[in-house]
Amino acid sequence: MESYRILLCDDDKAILDVLKLYLHDESYRIFEAYDGVEALEILKRETIDLLILDIMMPKLSGLDLIRQIRGHFDRPILILSARSSLGDRLLAYDIGADDYITKPFEPLEVVAKVRSRLRGRTVVQSELRLGEITLHLDSCTLTVDAQAHDLSRVEFQVLRLLMQNPGRVFAKSQIYRAGWDAEYFHDDNSIHVIINRLRAKVGARRIQTIRGLGYRFVKDAGKNE
Repeated sequence: MESYRILLCDDDKAILDVLKLYLHDESYRIFEAYDGVEALEILKRETIDLLILDIMMPKLSGLDLIRQIRGHFDRPILILSARSSLGDRLLAYDIGADDYITKPFEPLEVVAKVRSRLRGRTVVQSELRLGEITLHLDSCTLTVDAQAHDLSRVEFQVLRLLMQNPGRVFAKSQIYRAGWDAEYFHDDNSIHVIINRLRAKVGARRIQTIRGLGYRFVKDAGKNE
């Protein structure tokens, strides 16, 4: 039986232990992190279905973590925080949080919100398939017309962003953030190199340049060039 993957991130081990106890279920696979940097590393390695995190954490705060990942992480984000002001909650929602629970919290309420957010969602995919192109999420490899291709970390993250949203135009800043996990500082050359490498593997017509806007992946572009 496949499981939903949930990442818990809090620098208080007691809180993580409580959450793991109440979320102990065969349909959940739990990952845990004690700071924002550790959570970011897990998100790079694993495909997570739901993220629960604190705001005040060492190395990288919960809000900064959301700012870094929201451009390419489209799964639910729930915040657990001792900060309870309206301003804190509004800021969290504004940058991409889906729910906000203040500490101390009722564990059963957290479980109910998790179930609600995951209800109707498909269990995490092991691959993305568009026509003859398959991106293998576990191995970070690519298959095109039965031919296998290795991908660098940046190539994989950029292609995953584009293939998860066929037809959607992504700005260079969004592509740079997805590939390099950093803010965009007009590094057009790096983006151009990665796009050309991906075009050589999936076919030039698959990744279109939208002048003045960015790039998009075309789902039905015929056979590779």
